[in-house]
Amino acid sequence: MSAESAGTIALPAGEEIAALGQGTWYLGEDPARREQEIAALRLGVDLGMTVVDTAEMYGDGAAEELVGEALRGRREEVFLVSKVLPGHADRKGTVAACEGSLRRLRTERLDLYLLHWRGRWPLEETLAGFTDLMEAEKIRYWGVSNLDVAGMAELTTLPGGDAAAVDQVLYNLSRRGIERDLLPWCREAGVTAMAYSPIEQGRLLKVDALGAVARSLGATPTQVALAWVLEQGVAAIPRSGSPDHVRENRGAVDLHLPAEALDALDEAFPPPSGPTPLEMLCGVDRMARPLVVGMGGSLRTPSTSLTALCVAVEGAADAGAGTRVIDLRRLALPFYTSEHGVPASARRLADTVQAADALLWSSPTYHGSVSGAFKNAVDWLALLADHDPPYLSNKPVGMLTTAGGVQGLQAINAMEFIVRSLRGWAVPLVFAVPRSSRVFDGDGRLTDQAVADQLRGLGAEVTRAALQFRAEGTCDYAQERPSGAVRG
Repeated sequence: MSAESAGTIALPAGEEIAALGQGTWYLGEDPARREQEIAALRLGVDLGMTVVDTAEMYGDGAAEELVGEALRGRREEVFLVSKVLPGHADRKGTVAACEGSLRRLRTERLDLYLLHWRGRWPLEETLAGFTDLMEAEKIRYWGVSNLDVAGMAELTTLPGGDAAAVDQVLYNLSRRGIERDLLPWCREAGVTAMAYSPIEQGRLLKVDALGAVARSLGATPTQVALAWVLEQGVAAIPRSGSPDHVRENRGAVDLHLPAEALDALDEAFPPPSGPTPLEMLCGVDRMARPLVVGMGGSLRTPSTSLTALCVAVEGAADAGAGTRVIDLRRLALPFYTSEHGVPASARRLADTVQAADALLWSSPTYHGSVSGAFKNAVDWLALLADHDPPYLSNKPVGMLTTAGGVQGLQAINAMEFIVRSLRGWAVPLVFAVPRSSRVFDGDGRLTDQAVADQLRGLGAEVTRAALQFRAEGTCDYAQERPSGAVRG
C-alpha cells in the first residue's frame, strides 16, 4: 500500500522527511499489547507518518525489536531513527551499539542515528563513531538529542561537527524554552529540530484552554497540540500504541490554526520571557533529570584523577542524571587574572558550572593540597559572583581524589574548604582512592572493581542530593561533618 502524505520538513542535506512521525517510547514492553502496537505502526506508515523513532534504551531493546517486526517488508518506505545511550558513546561503543540496533531492527542501515543525551564520553569520541558508521554505510545521517545551545555550539567546533542533521529535544506547548535560543540557533545553522513528547505524554490534554481551542476548531486537543508544533517548523514524533490514536494524530497535519487560536494558546502557554535551561524527560521518575557536571583531571596524561572522575560521573548517569565532564587539560584554561578580559574557555567553564544542578570534583594531591590546574579552574569561578544566586549556591558537590591516607585527606579538606567558600554544599560521602598506584594500570585505566563501585556510588549520591535540592531547596544531610571524615 502506498503511503499518504503527512507533510514534510527538510533535512540540512535537502532530503524531505515526514513532519509528523511516530515515536516508540514504552512500546514493546507489554506482550498483551504487542499486536495492537504493531498494527498501529503499520497504519502510521500507511497514513504517511513514515519517520519512525526508537532507541536502544526503550525497553532495553524491546521497542527496536517491535519496530523491526512491524516494518518487515516495508523498510524502504520508512525513515528509521535510533539512538545510542551515552554510556556506550565512545568510538567503538557507538559502532557496537548501532550494530546491536541494526540486528534488533532487522535492517542493514539506519537513516538517522542520534546521541540520546550527552554523557561522560567526549563528543569527539561519539563523532568518530558516527564517522565510522557513515563510512561503513550503516547510517545515512547522524545527529544529537537533548543538546542545548552551548552543546551544539561546541559540537560545531569539532572536525565534521557541523554535519549534524537533527537535534531532537523536548518541545510542546508547555515546554517552550527552546524558542528563546535553541530553536533560532538551529534555524540559523540549518539543523532540523525534532520534538519528542509533543503532547507531554498526555498531560497537556487535561488543560482546559487547549480543550476550548480544540472545540472551537472541531478538532481534538491532541490534534491542536500537534498542529501547533508543526506550525513552528518543528518535526514531531508522538507515541501511539493503538490504531485509533494514530488516526487521531494524523488529523493534525490537515488542521490549520487561525490567528485567534494561536493567540489563545499563547495566553494559556506563554512563550519564555528569558533564558530557560533545556528541559528533558527520561525514564527515571519520568521527570526532567538533574545535570551533574564533573570537573577535574590533571595536565598529565594519562590522568588517573580524570579516569576516577569519569567513573563517578557514570554512576550519576546510571542514577538518572544528565552528565557532562570538564577535562581541565582539554579545557586549557590560562592562568587566572582579572586584568586581560575573560577567555572563551573560562566563560565555557563558568556557564557549564552555573547550569549544573550538582558537581563532582576530582583532583590529584599536590604538595598537600589540590593540583595547580584545579586551583586555577576554581579561581575562574569568580565569574559566578554576579549570578543570582551567586557562585555555587544550592549546588551539592561530591569530592574525590586519587590518593589515600593523609595526602588524600588533605586534598579532600582543601576541596571542601573551597566548596564552602563558594557557598556550595559538600556532600558528606567523599572518596579518596586508596593505593592508586595499584588500582590503575599503566594506561590510566581503573582495574579494581570495588573501587569502581564506590566511585559510582559517589556519583549516585550526588544525584540523590541534586534531586532533593530541586524538590526542597535544601538537603537534610548536607550539614557540618567532622573534618577528615573521608571514606577510602
